[in-house]
Formats: sequence, C-alpha cells, structure tokens
Amino acid sequence: MISTDGLLGSFTVPFEHGLLVVEDSATRARHDNWNAATEQVHLELDSLYMGVQGSVDGPVSVEVYDADLPEAATTSMVLRFSAEIPLPSGVLKVSDSDSAAVLSLRAIGESARIRIFVDDDEWPALVVIVLE
Repeated sequence: MISTDGLLGSFTVPFEHGLLVVEDSATRARHDNWNAATEQVHLELDSLYMGVQGSVDGPVSVEVYDADLPEAATTSMVLRFSAEIPLPSGVLKVSDSDSAAVLSLRAIGESARIRIFVDDDEWPALVVIVLE
C-alpha cells in the first residue's frame, strides 16, 4: 500500500485474464472493438478496460484513493489514464474481469474524474486509481 491518506479501498488478487475493469455499475458497454494486443487501455462510454499482469505472473494490487492522496505517493509511477467517466447509476465499480474482487464506490455526482497510475507501463502489478 502506498499510503493510507485518502484510501477509499483496495484489494490484491490474481487477475486470471489480466483485465482490470473500472466502470459505472450499470454499464451496457461491451468493448467489442477493443484489441487487447495493441491497446493497454480501452474506454467505451462509461466503462474502462485496462491490461494488467496476468495470474501466472502473480497477484495485482489495486488501490483507490480520493483526491487527497499526496502527489509524492505516485511520483515513481506512470500515469496510464486520465479522463472523466460518466456514472449515471451513481456507483463506480472496480474489479477484475471475473469479479473475484469487486470494489463499489458511491459517486458524489453523475461523473468522476479519474487518474490511473501503474508501476509498470506494460504489465502492472500495482494500480493506483485517484478519484477527483
């Protein structure tokens, strides 16, 4: 864990398919046009798919923070994604593709600005999500 300041939740699990999902809990996105071989990140509507380390290489830790996370906590990490995601249901869901671990966070508005930092630009084992 990089910090407890502003920590909203975290989990560490083996990602069987190497796919992190960050999306509105009632999304209808299907990501049919995503080519995982060429794109590490794919945003469709209110759903984000991101490649992470697969289970054969070990577990992945996912930490979700509010905007109070000290900037110094992510200085050695790579910013992989930064954008606003609509949340019509009012709930942001963070999980692996098999839902072995699911973190649901109630949103304050109908969208959330998120930044995602990773420890490795190709196959991260640590993912830090900052909600603003």
